Amino acid sequence: MRSSRFLLLLAPVVAVATLAITATACVVPPPPPTGPPAGTVGYLGCSNTWMTVDGYHRGHGAGRVWRTLPFGGGSIDQWVEGSHYWADFDAELAAHPVSAVWWHVCMRPISGQADVERVLSELRRRIGPSVPVYATKMATYSDPSMCTMAAVSQSATIVDDLVTRDLVEPGPMLHEITPATTTDGCHPTTALADLDGDNLAAFFP
Repeated sequence: MRSSRFLLLLAPVVAVATLAITATACVVPPPPPTGPPAGTVGYLGCSNTWMTVDGYHRGHGAGRVWRTLPFGGGSIDQWVEGSHYWADFDAELAAHPVSAVWWHVCMRPISGQADVERVLSELRRRIGPSVPVYATKMATYSDPSMCTMAAVSQSATIVDDLVTRDLVEPGPMLHEITPATTTDGCHPTTALADLDGDNLAAFFP
């Protein structure tokens, strides 16, 4: 009789312990962290790109983004042609291998989808298939007539397409350029470049 009563008292304890073990076994591990991986960030683009990188280094020191490189005039058609752009990129890549790349897709009206994908292919040939590429559209202009050599809508459409096809990841956004925040109608003032540098730092903390 006493042993029966003991078993009755023990049964709830065993049930609770069983449930606890079962619950523990069913715990799903947390997902891996999202966002850019740690490590050095390389980049390619144009004059507005290096101005943003300049702003990044002014506000955040050496950080983890490559130093300012001479990418002035580096629209997509110029990267297709090659010349010194890839040479400078390759030299920096050899000295400072990257865990991620920021690609500012600067376009002029003479370039198209095929040109952009050719540059992406050249980039992949250099960094391999596993390094994430974060693509950024050109900054918008409050008045589209301010910088007629910039194919802003074309850049946006193509970047959206590359993201949709999982060829790149969406990158940091740049601030709109207005008459008050440009030096010549196309390029940002130092103050605006510093704000874009802050965006870059926030995206690649």
